[in-house]
Amino acid sequence: MPYTLSRVPSSTTPAPSHPILPEIVEEFQYQLAEMTRERNNWKRRYEVAMVQMKTKDGQIEQKDHKILKLSQIIVKKNDLLQRKDDLLKRDPKRKKEYMDLFAGGHPDFEDSPPSKA
Repeated sequence: MPYTLSRVPSSTTPAPSHPILPEIVEEFQYQLAEMTRERNNWKRRYEVAMVQMKTKDGQIEQKDHKILKLSQIIVKKNDLLQRKDDLLKRDPKRKKEYMDLFAGGHPDFEDSPPSKA
């Protein structure tokens, strides 16, 4: 702008301050103290809740670790069982016993004649 704006004196001059009565100051100080106590109370509650949450998180992490370890053990045992079964199937004597077990009629089936005891 080629020219300067003149300022209105009322916009730059602060309004005259009024004296605050001592009773109002005391009331405001009391309210401030109450609000400060309430804030501190909520802050303590928050901190306690955070500690409890971190404790629970730690317990969950420990249980997850334990579950992981147990899962690894189960996988290893299942692998060992599978290898054992494979080895047993290779044994000719056991293979014959296994085949004989399922060959022919069995007394548990309905169409086979009942055995006499």
